[in-house]
Order: sequence, then C-alpha cells, then structure tokens
Amino acid sequence: MMETITHLNTKEENKMKSKYIVELPELIPNTKGINEFDHKRPMFILEEDFKIIVNGDVNIIPKGFKFDNASTPYGMQNTFPSYHPHYAAAALFHDMLYAGEIFDRKVNDALFLATMKAAGCPKWKRNTMYFGVRVGGGLTYKKHTLSSVMNVRRLLGITSHLRPLFPDYQKGVFRGV
Repeated sequence: MMETITHLNTKEENKMKSKYIVELPELIPNTKGINEFDHKRPMFILEEDFKIIVNGDVNIIPKGFKFDNASTPYGMQNTFPSYHPHYAAAALFHDMLYAGEIFDRKVNDALFLATMKAAGCPKWKRNTMYFGVRVGGGLTYKKHTLSSVMNVRRLLGITSHLRPLFPDYQKGVFRGV
C-alpha cells in the first residue's frame, strides 16, 4: 500500500515543507515478546529484518532490535493498545528513529505519521497518536544517553556520534549491516 503525505497537521510541520511517501512491503513486523521491561512496558524483539520504503529508499530495520511498540499512556490503552496492525510498523520505525536519534525529532514524528497512514490507520487515530508523540515524545528523547544512542546505531552499522545524525530525512541510512 502506498500513501502520500502532502501536508502535516501543525504549522510547525508545515514549515518543514516535507513530503514523505511511505510503502510497507509487509504490514506487520515479525516480533516476539521477551522477558524484559522498560518503564513497566513489555519489550519485544524483531525476529527478522523489516523493510520500510520512504521516498523510494529501502530502510532496513535489522532483526534483534528491541522496542516497546506504541508507548501509550496507561489510561488510554483501551482505545490505543500498545500493539495494533494499524500502527505496528509505525511504532517499530519510530522507536528505531528515536532510540538512534537518526533524524531531528520533528522528522521522526512526521515519518511516524506517514507510516501510520500507509498502514491504513484511521485519520482520527493517527492524528491523535501523532499529537501524542509531538507533546510527550520529547520527554523520552531527553532521557537518551550517548551510550544508548550508539547501541542502536551500532545495530545499523552507524558510527557517527552526531545527535541527531541528520536534520532531515536522508537516503541510505538504513541499509542493514
């Protein structure tokens, strides 16, 4: 399924004048739960490489990446469970982008929105989740250490210590190792 984001929901995002075309060769990443927790949230591990195509560029998230799916506040998990096919791939991609501080946080969040749209997530749900990461994602982002960022980047074969790595989307970042 291929979708195009021609506008984003906030004035701040509109100023970026970004356009992301996202394709998902597979809708659902192959994961398994593991006996680890992050802030009381169960963690999952990617069991095989997962591809997300952005603007024609194949991004490979390598097997072995640990993530928590959608970090939904506890009071909202009935409406927004941490796992749902409408946003499973988007949550995986977003967690990788955030944990590795690959792009500027605004870009990471815009890619989250575009990936949810490509997965068929209803507009009201993806906009609500996008608003949630714009408002609350900074708290998570600020908790990163250079060590935690570099652990994720090593999985991707990236050695640069720049934070963020790129201010905007760049082709060829996720090529696998």
